Amino acid sequence: MIRFKPLLLPIAILFSVWICACDPIDDVTTETYTTQTLNFRVFVGPDQSMECNIIANLHRPDSATASHPAPALMGTNGFGGSKDDAYATGTNNELKQFARHGYVGLSYSGLGFGGSDCLISMDSPEYDGLAASQLAQFLGGKTGIAYEEHSYKNGEHVWSKPVASVDYVIRDDNRSGIVNDPRVGMIGASYGGAVLYAAAAVDPRIDTIVPQETWTNLVYSLTPNNADLDEDLLSTAMGVGKISWAESFFLAGLTQPFLHSDVYRPETPCPGFREEACPVINDGINNGYPNDMAFTLNPEVSPLFYADKITIPVFINQGINDSLFNLNEGIAMYKRLKQRDIPVKMLWMSWGHGGGDCLNPFPPGPPCAGNPVPGELNAEEPIENSYQGQLYLDWFGHWLKDEPVSIGEEFSYYRHWIPESTQGPNSNQYAHAPGYPVGTDTMLYLSGSGDLVNTAEDMTPGIAKLKTSKYSATSYSELSAIDRNGKVYDLRGTYMAFTSQPLSTDMDVVGTPVLSVQLQSTEFQVSQISGPSGQLILFAKLYDVGPDGTKELPNRLVAPVRIPDVTQRVSISLPTMAYRFKQGHSLSLVLAQGDLSYAWNRIVGEVEIVNGTGQANTLTLPVVSE
Repeated sequence: MIRFKPLLLPIAILFSVWICACDPIDDVTTETYTTQTLNFRVFVGPDQSMECNIIANLHRPDSATASHPAPALMGTNGFGGSKDDAYATGTNNELKQFARHGYVGLSYSGLGFGGSDCLISMDSPEYDGLAASQLAQFLGGKTGIAYEEHSYKNGEHVWSKPVASVDYVIRDDNRSGIVNDPRVGMIGASYGGAVLYAAAAVDPRIDTIVPQETWTNLVYSLTPNNADLDEDLLSTAMGVGKISWAESFFLAGLTQPFLHSDVYRPETPCPGFREEACPVINDGINNGYPNDMAFTLNPEVSPLFYADKITIPVFINQGINDSLFNLNEGIAMYKRLKQRDIPVKMLWMSWGHGGGDCLNPFPPGPPCAGNPVPGELNAEEPIENSYQGQLYLDWFGHWLKDEPVSIGEEFSYYRHWIPESTQGPNSNQYAHAPGYPVGTDTMLYLSGSGDLVNTAEDMTPGIAKLKTSKYSATSYSELSAIDRNGKVYDLRGTYMAFTSQPLSTDMDVVGTPVLSVQLQSTEFQVSQISGPSGQLILFAKLYDVGPDGTKELPNRLVAPVRIPDVTQRVSISLPTMAYRFKQGHSLSLVLAQGDLSYAWNRIVGEVEIVNGTGQANTLTLPVVSE
């Protein structure tokens, strides 16, 4: 039997409230479209035998007619949301904005959310992907799928008042040879972003996608291990559970059947979820690392593992300040598509899940409910008023309208250190490059003196030590979905630090710093034989230390690692960043034994790094000169 932590239920309810119970906002521009609520009869699952009702908003521009058809855009909600998502990054608001620019928009509640029934399937292509495919076919003229009304009678679906076929969306049937093929793209964020990959993998009718701040490897997202990462974001050892994120994510899903008690869902031991999902997430919370079923389910729900089926242009948007789906997720998919010459573009936004210059992550709004900075998308305002919004208009204009517009450089990233523009869409805070990675590697060395030094010759012999504890709260970076306002700290004796001299010039780090280090620990050398519970957990991070000694943790991000063998050298990918360390500031590399948001060590022991002798321990930084 699966046990849940009862004290966390209020957290789950809170989480559900601030990501989905948002009142629709008033449009700030004159509407040039009409909105109709529809119910769709779809069939999903491996054999397409599961019948589901999906509820959606159809936004039709006044200019879209049979004689002047328009391209279409589709999107669905983030986790816990609905077709009516109304905050600044809500898909429904985005599609309303695109309707103002002549796109037919279809915003729908994903399976298991917001009035749509069936089960939460974690954006599986066989479930959520197939559901999106059938909605795309409706936009391509398919009949017998859309209805004005839906109800239940004796537990059975009842649909009534069929909706006529769509004749005002551009059709590509003749060009593609596929029946009911609309000119259609998809856009969505977070949980509503991963479904874009799923839809593109199962249906060639989808022409282009713009996923925002979403996952590409869900095992890495919820139980990351930044030690010796491969191209699929997997390591040689189990990961470290993101306890606070996973609890909120999981329990928010459990509340869905109670928030929408009038919606029928098949019974499972895990209310609202597919049965396989429960032990995967719950074990990650209780054990602190993924179970075997997680690795069985992961290829089904993680886009990196079916990326070869994606053949359309992709515009990846990932958040610099995101502790749930970090920049590595977007980078991995970017590289995978790039290898196959798929048209791809990647943008790093300033914000992300629970981060950035956003509203407080509590009711009445979700994290980043108000768009954080000028230049970045705010769907509560005309989309063309932001630089990011204009990039979206150009992207869809190029791929869906055949407009002669530039889609810009392949890689763009937000720079917090550049002053905001006071005129027009704020584009000057973004830097651009023909591709990723950018910058030149700069190597620093860990010295026995506790310093980060510029050359191997500058190192002195010495040993740095920390002692592990069976408590996670020896360090605090954030509390993920709950709080990001507390003071960052590391308790003395539970971490080791290496600090550079004050910088003589500004240093812009854009990419992933990498630490190559040899650890040693008598206790963990013995305990690691027992498996993940006996292996060493550490948290690597890079502080910005001001001239007055004030420490700032860029974006409050840490890199959790579980070391399978402390006798072997390990390569640790620190948090990927776009960050300026200013002149006069110092860099401080920290390895801590705990972090309040993550799983913790189960063994008490001493861990050492011996510096200044033998093979050097190094920190490599990708530095950009501007």
